[in-house]
Amino acid sequence: MTDPTHASGFCLQPLAAQVGGHVKIKILNSQFICKPYNQREHKFYQLIPAELRRCVPRYVGTLGVKRKESEKYIVLENLTEGLKRACVLDLKMGTRMYSDSASQSKIESQKRKSLKTTSATLGVRFCGFQKYCNKRNIFERLDKYVGR
Repeated sequence: MTDPTHASGFCLQPLAAQVGGHVKIKILNSQFICKPYNQREHKFYQLIPAELRRCVPRYVGTLGVKRKESEKYIVLENLTEGLKRACVLDLKMGTRMYSDSASQSKIESQKRKSLKTTSATLGVRFCGFQKYCNKRNIFERLDKYVGR
């Protein structure tokens, strides 16, 4: 895909395996997912060091979708492609929960929030989980409120 690619005439579907996060991830096709565009995240994927690339989904580019309003997405490889019953774990890594551009009130709020979770002490926090239960023939999901 080129940057930016514009497309229309197809429907992005929600990613059923998404278990955490604030933004809704969509499926472009079996190979690729689309995350709503975020400039900071886009720059991260463009500049990611080679030694980290094997640890994150492959960055493909951006996609512009024209509907009533134009929408822009970051396109990444779909790590669940080919999996019939994907088990997914979403973790937030790091002790800092705010961006460089955050207001002082947002920084203080996020610092307080971090102290109430494992982010401050362990540098990692559980955000969500999905696993398939063969016995019950269903997916079992846990959200970020488990264990609080």
